[in-house]
Amino acid sequence: MKIAYFDCFSGASGDMLLSALFDAGLSFTELRKIIRKITPYKVVLSKHRVRRCGLSGLKIALTGADRHLSFTEISKNITKARLPENVKTTSLTILNRLGQAEAKVHSNNRSKSITLHELGSLDTLVDIVAVAFGIHYLGIESIYVSPLPLTSGSVNTYHGLYPLPAPATTEMLKGFELFRSNIKAELITPTGAAIISTLARPSKEMPEFNISRIGYGAGSLDIRSQPNILRVMIGETSDKTKGTETDTICVLETNIDNTTPEVIGYVVEKLFKAGALDVFTNQIQMKKSRPALLLKVLSSLDLVPRIEEIIFTEIPTLGIRKHLSERVKLKRESRVINTKYGKIRVKVSRYNSKVINITPEYDDCRRAAEKYNIPLRHVINALSSNP
Repeated sequence: MKIAYFDCFSGASGDMLLSALFDAGLSFTELRKIIRKITPYKVVLSKHRVRRCGLSGLKIALTGADRHLSFTEISKNITKARLPENVKTTSLTILNRLGQAEAKVHSNNRSKSITLHELGSLDTLVDIVAVAFGIHYLGIESIYVSPLPLTSGSVNTYHGLYPLPAPATTEMLKGFELFRSNIKAELITPTGAAIISTLARPSKEMPEFNISRIGYGAGSLDIRSQPNILRVMIGETSDKTKGTETDTICVLETNIDNTTPEVIGYVVEKLFKAGALDVFTNQIQMKKSRPALLLKVLSSLDLVPRIEEIIFTEIPTLGIRKHLSERVKLKRESRVINTKYGKIRVKVSRYNSKVINITPEYDDCRRAAEKYNIPLRHVINALSSNP
């Protein structure tokens, strides 16, 4: 499995993350194509090497990216762009996390109506989409992040003088490992926090993996006491020897209290036919003690728009919650086993080269049980004698 470890000893910003991915192999030409897809305005992308406290890093610069955009405009630009579906889904997830954090600290219940003052620019749009594309382009499957610096000081905002870290940044970094820094400057920006908290898992120590690429992304601030650099290390873990593989899926869920069981059953079948990985419901209790159902759908990233369409058109719900989830799966292979009831297909899974599961195909077992007019469990038990 290919992983990335973001070493954020001097914090993280959108341009530092993007610059580090460039230095690690992201194509400059391909990213220019992506930028042209997400904005009708002329944005010039350039790169150059700089030194920060003696350490060399790549610095990405955007010219013409200071145009102000609303949250809705940024979201629409991403939604309408012809991007790979996983890049589009990841970008929207990062943007929504940023909007939700801003809405919470400003007591606005609707993230889409929040005004992104300093963050409402083409620069934010490009940083979010470009990093999402970089992860896709480099084939990164899982991301880890080092402990993050907790700085002090203040920053001027539209609303006045705010303490550091900025309130929205602090909100997004809940659950992440932080360490005290004596530097009085904004080392972690809201955009950087949104990207990190959406894509990465906190890790006190660097995971075990074989490093193949290293990138150094430089920040704008030149700090005398330490290099203002973000380092990314990319490589392969040893999961292949364990027989596991990892992927990222989207979990969609919504509460339902105003439809019939027949409709729920129909929607579940339709979602499966559309390619959902799994669909299930749980009984829940909503406001005013109303009994309801929680519908959950597991989907590959490319099918998320279709899954959303089915839920919104078939169920009278007003909203869907979404989040990305990483899965670790045992690798499986299909076999055909000869039994006294005929040929039965099975799935064989291994861990550390040892067979730990043999699962028969239900449809094959059912056909055999009906053909020989015997209990289904007899067919399944017959497989135990054919390892």
